[in-house]
Amino acid sequence: MDQAVKLEGVDPQRIVTAGASIGADGSIDGCAYINRQVPGTCRATLNLSPGGYLGLPYVEAVQELDGEGVPVYCLYGRDDAESAPACRQASGGLYTAVEYAGGHGMQLLRPGNNPQPLGLLLDLLAQTAAP
Repeated sequence: MDQAVKLEGVDPQRIVTAGASIGADGSIDGCAYINRQVPGTCRATLNLSPGGYLGLPYVEAVQELDGEGVPVYCLYGRDDAESAPACRQASGGLYTAVEYAGGHGMQLLRPGNNPQPLGLLLDLLAQTAAP
């Protein structure tokens, strides 16, 4: 995240993160981290199948970002042993959990899943990162 905000062409005040599985945890943890460094930098995060894989409880990261006014989307498979409990336990005024019949991480991107995860990401970008 420290490097991402310095990349040429990146507006450091309009960062949105997204990731799958362990990358979902990195996505939300990175969003919270950069906002601790420079408040308001990360505007939203979309997480496909998070599960606290990096040792930080997902619920706590959601609470932190919700308190800062940052929308968090959690997408998970109904029977996913780690992700389903993490997504179901989290809450907040700007928190959205979306349950799918099955899959983990990038498997949630399969055709036929409704709502489409990439569509949700595009909507989130339009709502939070548009100029």
